[in-house]
Amino acid sequence: MAGVFRDVTIEWEGEEYTFSPSNRLLRSIEGQGINIARFLASFQTGEIPASHLAYILAAFLRAGGANVTEDDAYKALMTSDEDGIAKFAGPVVMAMLPQGPDEKKPAAPALTKSSARAKPKPRARKKA
Repeated sequence: MAGVFRDVTIEWEGEEYTFSPSNRLLRSIEGQGINIARFLASFQTGEIPASHLAYILAAFLRAGGANVTEDDAYKALMTSDEDGIAKFAGPVVMAMLPQGPDEKKPAAPALTKSSARAKPKPRARKKA
């Protein structure tokens, strides 16, 4: 995760699937013609294209190990009430956003002797 994105869990058919969002995953979605910035803007206006949400939901669920198609996701979205759609849309949007500055980030790994680049200590001179 590298401290940029938070792990996200989505419930699907009674199971929970957790995945680690990444820029690579988001690029693969954009590679299918879905503009992430426009998608996020559409979320704010309440005009999310259902086909885009279904595609992204399926991609995220598959990243978490689920066996789901975008058609399965679309059907779930179209047959859910408003609360059901929010149940999916909220985690999808959260997965696309980096962690906020006040969210806990993973601790930096401790330096080891081999990874630390310490300055050499000066040698003591022998008295003559």
